Amino acid sequence: NTRARVRRSASWHEPPCFSSRRAFLFLRAAGAKLVGTWLRVKPALRTEAAELLQRWRSSLPPGGRLLGVHARGTDKAAHPKFPLERFFAPIDGFLAAHPGSRILLATDDA
Repeated sequence: NTRARVRRSASWHEPPCFSSRRAFLFLRAAGAKLVGTWLRVKPALRTEAAELLQRWRSSLPPGGRLLGVHARGTDKAAHPKFPLERFFAPIDGFLAAHPGSRILLATDDA
């Protein structure tokens, strides 16, 4: 039974994985290799993204940082969705350590 082999991670940022952390890391590395081999972002889109990032970074106060948070949702059918509330404490900790920082939230949820 596959469900019996699935375990929840103790870490907030690591998704539930199959039988072991080693299996999770293997599958993650294999996926990254496929993306790196076959996915190419169009140059115009890369330029637009770089310009947007530069504008965001230049608008930060001294010492401020930009924190990117990717909250996966409806596209992640194989694993349960993390409630946004699980992100709050780590984000609050980051903001406390880096006053003036901003958050960039990316999600597929409406």
